[in-house]
Amino acid sequence: MLGIGLLGSAISRSPPLYANPKNLYNIIVMKRRDFEHALKKLREENETSRAILLREKQRADYIMANMAEGLVWMDADRRVLLCNNSARALFGVGPGEIENLHSLTRNPGLLRAVAEALEGRHSSFELALPPETVVNAYVSPTGDGGATLLLVDITAQKKLEEQKRDFFQNASHELRTPVTSIRGFAEMLNHGLVEPARQKEMLQRIEAEASRLCELINDILAVSRLETNQNETGEFTVFSLAETVQEAAGRVTPGFVTVQLQTEALTCRADRREMLTLCVNLIENAVKYNKPGGHVQVTLQKHDGAARLTVKDTGIGIAPEYRARVFERFFRADTSRPGSGLGLAIVKHIVARHGGRVELESVPGEGTTFVVTLPVLAENY
Repeated sequence: MLGIGLLGSAISRSPPLYANPKNLYNIIVMKRRDFEHALKKLREENETSRAILLREKQRADYIMANMAEGLVWMDADRRVLLCNNSARALFGVGPGEIENLHSLTRNPGLLRAVAEALEGRHSSFELALPPETVVNAYVSPTGDGGATLLLVDITAQKKLEEQKRDFFQNASHELRTPVTSIRGFAEMLNHGLVEPARQKEMLQRIEAEASRLCELINDILAVSRLETNQNETGEFTVFSLAETVQEAAGRVTPGFVTVQLQTEALTCRADRREMLTLCVNLIENAVKYNKPGGHVQVTLQKHDGAARLTVKDTGIGIAPEYRARVFERFFRADTSRPGSGLGLAIVKHIVARHGGRVELESVPGEGTTFVVTLPVLAENY
């Protein structure tokens, strides 16, 4: 017991570690190292965080600058803090600093919407911008008292809606004409208003109008199918394109027109039904808009690794003001001649679905030439 007491007394009387200068120096060195290590680690973490934040900012700036929608950010004084490339294009403003909202637009409706957003109210509306652009505008307040303007270009959508509306109006008109004729002839026959000698003639006219109606319906369905499935490849098979051209020419009644064929033996991979329709429509069009005693030259040849189909006629030609419209649905340069006005629209869609192109040359009074180039040769697959 006495030994333990003496030991405890000796420990209690011994000086602390830092009383020894050497021990104190070692402690300071260790603490300094720990502090420097912690400081270095903190700096590295800060640099990493800063790099991440900088990367995210650059990414956000890139997205906002290049997004398809127009974006404008304003402060409470209507000073423009951000105006991305799409907004500049929509407003027709080039590169450089934009001072305020009035530098972008003077549109009363848009200025009023921004004023309401600065008071904390949201709004959205359709806006027409020169020259022929239509956008949906969304104006919203920001948390710091400013406002944002988001512009979504709907010009293509509006044009598509207009095309659909015109399509249904034209289709209704075109369908009504043969239906009215059939109904009128049938009523006359039903009420005994047609002499027996003319009844056969009347029935033939009913049959002709019914055939015209069926042709029109089939063309409308073809256009609808091609437009609905324009990104699909269809039922592609390998077949002789030369034989398809010859079959198409055989299906067209030449009347008083001479049709000459010059075809190279080409094998292609494509939708055969659509290729046949394309050839029939082009040859039929060349015959229909020709002159009595005229000629139609159909040539199929290989050109730059693709199939080139040329249909040249000596017909009435197409006036310059109509050439840009000949591929529109229901368009007919000469309404006195029969047809649905859908043949060339169908040709355009078939060519597009096969990755090709169609070109037109025409001289009024001398004739028209259609050149279709199609990358469908089987040797390329």
